[in-house]
Amino acid sequence: MSDDGRVTHYFVSTAVPVNSCAFLSSTEDVETQYEGDPVLTAPSLDGIYYGGSGAASACNGWIFIDAATGGMGMAFGTKIMTFDAPLILETEPILIRPVAPE
Repeated sequence: MSDDGRVTHYFVSTAVPVNSCAFLSSTEDVETQYEGDPVLTAPSLDGIYYGGSGAASACNGWIFIDAATGGMGMAFGTKIMTFDAPLILETEPILIRPVAPE
């Protein structure tokens, strides 16, 4: 969705998109020390530090599974609205092209 409210793209996902900061694993690491347990930023399973202190990436990405192909997609820096029923839109969907394994 653009800043003026126009729908510019859409995708159909098998489930609600997940924020990149919650990507499959905790992004916090508790370091046990003598004087307290500081919480540190840890990498997600994709190896990127999302959100929090020392993060390499902001929490502005969304992960989704494309319903047509089963491919995983990531949309960054976008405004996302989710609905549980089809919308009437005058724009083309974002499609993920499957890549055959080598």
